[in-house]
Parts: sequence; C-alpha cells; structure tokens
Amino acid sequence: MSATLIAQTVAASHAESLLERLRLAGICIPRPAEVRDYVTRFPDIIPVVRQASAAAVAEFGAKAEFSLELYVDPEIADLHLMLYVRQEPFDPASWPGFERVQTSYADALAELAGWLRVGPDFRAANRR
Repeated sequence: MSATLIAQTVAASHAESLLERLRLAGICIPRPAEVRDYVTRFPDIIPVVRQASAAAVAEFGAKAEFSLELYVDPEIADLHLMLYVRQEPFDPASWPGFERVQTSYADALAELAGWLRVGPDFRAANRR
C-alpha cells in the first residue's frame, strides 16, 4: 500500500470514529457521507470538532438539538462544517453562549485548512 493510500485509510477511520462519537453524544448528522468526506479531506479538524461539539452540548444541553452538516455557501465557493444548535423557540439571550462556544475552539482553527462554525439553526424543523 502506498503512503498516500495508508494516510487516506487512516483519515477515513478517524472520520468514522468521530461521526460515531458525535452520534453517541446526541448530535444528528443528516448527511454523514458529506461530513465524512470533509473530515477525511481535512483530518486535522477532528479534534476541533470534538472540542466544539462538547462545548456546545455543555453550553446548551437538553434544551437544544444539534446537527453537524456541511455548509455550502450559495454565493461564493466556500464550504465548511456547521454545527447547528436548534432551540424551540430560539432564545435571543443565548447569543453569549454561542460566543463562549466559539471562543472555546477559535484558536485551534487558526492554522487549519478546514473550518467549523457553531451557530443557531433557524430553519424550519421539517426542512432539515
């Protein structure tokens, strides 16, 4: 096996492990193939996703639903992971919580090629 193929296999294994760990933490992954592909392409983001997810669950807990998805910007060629936090109804007082979660992992993103954001999910529940 070539070194590249070994690296891809290891990255895919780590990506699958991440997805399983997130599912066990109660985080929905509606399109796992998209998230798996992104994480396999940018495996250095795996610890950041773990850290951000743990911070979001700790911050918003049982009063929220979580969904990790690949965000594709409709206006520019940009895609990144997005951890959506859904509150029913949305509580505007939760903005400082989003800032705390983002602060918890922002420094770790500085040197990475991949990107992750955590934010509110304003989409209708049936549009997920």
